[in-house]
Amino acid sequence: MLIREIKAVATYDPTENPNDYLVQSYSRASSELQPFGEKAFTKIRSIGGMQTNEVYTNGYITSIFIIKDKLPIFLLNLTQFSKGFSTTNVVVHSEHTGKGFAVPTYVAVSKQYRVPLYSFGTHTPAGDRIWQTLAKQYPDRVKGIHIKTGETIDFADIQNGDFNTRAVLFPQ
Repeated sequence: MLIREIKAVATYDPTENPNDYLVQSYSRASSELQPFGEKAFTKIRSIGGMQTNEVYTNGYITSIFIIKDKLPIFLLNLTQFSKGFSTTNVVVHSEHTGKGFAVPTYVAVSKQYRVPLYSFGTHTPAGDRIWQTLAKQYPDRVKGIHIKTGETIDFADIQNGDFNTRAVLFPQ
């Protein structure tokens, strides 16, 4: 019989410290004392054309951190999806919100890895703004797509809450 131990990694109270998740994610990924096995993160090549950044992966999640004064100020988590990556989490340090990290990071990721970058199946209002900005700046590269059929759909139709429709940023 296989017994699995369930263990909380960390707790996050955004009212107490809104930056806990960002700081703890960076600490977990960059720690020299990595757990053995599939949860262990490995540092990989930074993303070119971006400000100081560090990239870590455990084979399932790829975490891209923008670093300022040796501290994380931005995080983009990606997972493998279709023939590219899906954005799964974007976190900005509370002192750096609204400074426009997401759009250039998405573009740099797409350029470096040369694969499509898909939106997550649901969006926050901030996530919607990221994709709307990408669509305005790169109208030839940002499309709506139905993931089950592969059909291109009108970009406005991805906002309808259907988990099968996504925005996608195609590489150059």
